[in-house]
Amino acid sequence: MNFRSLAGLSLAALTILLTACGTIQKPVELKPAFWEQRQAVVGLALAPVGKPTAQMLGNQGLLDIAINTANAKAMVERMESTEFKRLAAIPANIGGHLKDRGFTVKVLEQPVDQASLADFSGGENFTRKDFRSLASQGIDRLLLIEVVQYGTTRSYYGFIPLGAPSANMVLKGSLIDLKTNELLWYQAYTTMRPVADPWDQAPEYANVIGAVTANVDAGSAQMERALLAPPAAVQAAR
Repeated sequence: MNFRSLAGLSLAALTILLTACGTIQKPVELKPAFWEQRQAVVGLALAPVGKPTAQMLGNQGLLDIAINTANAKAMVERMESTEFKRLAAIPANIGGHLKDRGFTVKVLEQPVDQASLADFSGGENFTRKDFRSLASQGIDRLLLIEVVQYGTTRSYYGFIPLGAPSANMVLKGSLIDLKTNELLWYQAYTTMRPVADPWDQAPEYANVIGAVTANVDAGSAQMERALLAPPAAVQAAR
């Protein structure tokens, strides 16, 4: 599979996953004024991170899905036994950079589980859940990182694979005003990486684990950079 095919698959994977999670939120650009509002305490947190998965795309019937899932079982179990530490480091890394720019930050010890929050209807560029209760933790804004999916993705026609698996990860980042539930910044994207041949190396699947690890590292760094690069005008003013 070439890189053009990977790009198309990447967009398809992102669309499918985000659609499954509800209405797709359009990106929200961070306003330059944010970098001057250093009196607001920024909380940083991860949503609960699930296990890595082998995402299977393409035209598959129920029997095909059962066959494909069974064939991928050993690889999935190997991914699940691997600790991808880079994900947990995202909030602290962003917090360190914000501190360097004069912000007061607080990394929340517990994941923020949105399933436990009430629904909220504020219109476009507002959260779908009510985060305002989190202000009780001494924060004014919340930067929430969500790992929507990570692991591998592979296309099939029925039970016939259309190529080797590729490492993929889908991330969402939301900066939320805890007074109003307004999204001050929002981005969602996917990162992908080919798995080097030979990939079917049971039981260790070294090339699969290597590609997934490298992709998690790259995607995590990309999320950190996405928020932390202020506009050129703000950089010049500092």
